[in-house]
Amino acid sequence: MDDIMWKCSTAFVLGAATHYLVSTYLSNENRNDKLDSIHSVQSSDDTAVSAPSTTNASEDTPSEDIAAIVGSESSEDNDWEGKDSSIWKPQKMVLCVRTDLGMGKGKIAAQCCHATLGAYKLALRKTPKIVDTWEAIGQAKVCLKIGSEQELIQLAETANALQLNHYIVVDAGRTQIAPDTKTVLGIGPAPVDEIDDVTRHLKLL
Repeated sequence: MDDIMWKCSTAFVLGAATHYLVSTYLSNENRNDKLDSIHSVQSSDDTAVSAPSTTNASEDTPSEDIAAIVGSESSEDNDWEGKDSSIWKPQKMVLCVRTDLGMGKGKIAAQCCHATLGAYKLALRKTPKIVDTWEAIGQAKVCLKIGSEQELIQLAETANALQLNHYIVVDAGRTQIAPDTKTVLGIGPAPVDEIDDVTRHLKLL
């Protein structure tokens, strides 16, 4: 009986010792794995942080060269802002309508639609960025009065000299007026101040 008890006690002690040793070993392995992963993350972070310095300027790069790099980047940004701000100015289109022809309201409306569409199509090809601005700020259109074909032609010549987009409507003559009659001059879309240089003296329709 004593022999059996001794064997049982010995087996229990050996089992407990084995369990302790195995648990300790596994715990150490776990800890080492965690440390390795931490070191791995830290080393990758260090690489990510140090990468820009090796790409942009090495330790041997003089401070003057670094300043030149920074200066060139900021100047590019300034150039971009300048070009953008020069485009985003108030834009409008004016429709110069001949009042000497005696056109009815419906006829005038139709001729103004022709002028708007014609000038718009030309501007899409010639000045697309100005068209984008004009569309973004409400597509302003103003109808003005002119008294003769000669006045219409003079305004068109002035707009052409200033390189302003413009379009002349030549009516087919199916109703109210004779064929090949110049009815409306559309100018723009273009910067407001530039169009005003041409049409400031005209009265609203």
